[in-house]
This record gives sequence, structure tokens and C-alpha cells, in this order.
Amino acid sequence: EAGRAVGIGAYKLHSYKGGKADIPLLRAVRQAVGTDYTLLHDPVCSYDLREAIEVGHILEELDFVWLEEPFHEQRMQQYQQLCQELTIPVMATEMLMYDIDISAQWLIHGATDRLRTNARNGTTQVLKLAHFAELHGTNVELNGQGGLFGLLHAHLGCCIDNATSTRAPASSKGDGARVRSGACSTPRSSKAATWSRLRVCLAGAPSGTMRSFAAASSNRAEVLRRLPRWRGQGATPVNCSSR
Repeated sequence: EAGRAVGIGAYKLHSYKGGKADIPLLRAVRQAVGTDYTLLHDPVCSYDLREAIEVGHILEELDFVWLEEPFHEQRMQQYQQLCQELTIPVMATEMLMYDIDISAQWLIHGATDRLRTNARNGTTQVLKLAHFAELHGTNVELNGQGGLFGLLHAHLGCCIDNATSTRAPASSKGDGARVRSGACSTPRSSKAATWSRLRVCLAGAPSGTMRSFAAASSNRAEVLRRLPRWRGQGATPVNCSSR
């Protein structure tokens, strides 16, 4: 509920209990948030192939967006089997995402349905992977909130057509309700949702100017008007696109 209050439209669960214990938890969360809220699942390499297939089918039934990293990525053949078995997208390559050539091979060989990426080593490889994924009819998804209090990934999320979410940093609003860092994502389904990414990420920044901008209009002209103010606070603006 705290996430909804600040415009966050999705939640990703992390669980380490194994497939048998996760299934009732996944059902309970879907029942609690309703059918109109976006959910994702990351068991953090706690499954074997059998559990991943079983839980994957439950996620399909519950209309989750993807199944992320159910087991370690040394098992490429098992990921190929998993991708063939499930209709829900499988998200692998989190531990491989800094090597764009290996990540590309995983997608080519059907061992992942979407690509993970992070701008920790710069934005060039992120954009290259985004274009590569687009050629193959799929998405890149930004891992973590990114640098500059989330600003870097928020800007990349605005300008990459085939990226559906960005991770929200810690923020607080109004009544003091706190959104845990990394807990939520904002799906991109419209221009308003795209600009809300910037507002959500800016809400976690310490700067008074950035924090005030978090509550500002989602108008592109307003964004561009305020960008120069960030230079004096050590942030480097990146051009945005309201596609």
C-alpha cells in the first residue's frame, strides 16, 4: 500500500524457502493485492529445475510478469528446458549482465526470455543490449536502482522502449510510510507512467531541489526546465524521451 501511494505499480517478491513453501505465499500475495496489480517473482537461486517448472506454472495461473533467476546460471541447459516448458517469461543472466556477449548468447540459445542489464559500468552496454533485445522481440530490464540515487536508471528507463520497469529507491511520503529500497518497480505503460519513474526515484534523493521535483508536474517541459539545477548538486543530467 505504501508503494501504491507513491505511484509504484508493481512489486517483486524475493523468497528463499523453496518451491513447496513459495506456492501458498504467491497465492496469498495475489489475493491480497488483487488482479490489477503487477507482480514479479525472484526465488534467488533457491529452486531446482523441477521446482522452477512447478512454480512457473503457478505464476502463469496467477498472472505474474516473470520468473527471475530460479537457479544458478552455470546450468544453461536447464534454463533452456525451463524456457521451453513455460509460457511466462524467464529472466536469467543477472550474474552475467556485465558481459554483453555472453548475455546475447543466452538469448540466442533460448536460455532466457529477457535480458538483465545495469549501468554500473556505463550506459553504452545497456543501450547495446537494449537494441539487441529489441531485434529479437524482447526486453531488457534494469537491475537495481542504479547510480545517482536512481536517476541514472530512471533516465535510461525513459529512453529505452523495450524496458518495462525500473527499481524504486527508498522513499517516504506524507504520513511517513516508507517504501523499502529495491522492493518495487513501476511498469511503463504510458507517458505519465514514464515520467512517474523520475518522480519516484527523485523522492529518494537527499537534495531539496530533487525532492521538490519529485512532487512536480509530470510534464516534459517541467523536467527539462529543472534539469540544469542538478548540475550544482553533483548530478549529471541525461536527456530523456517521453515515448
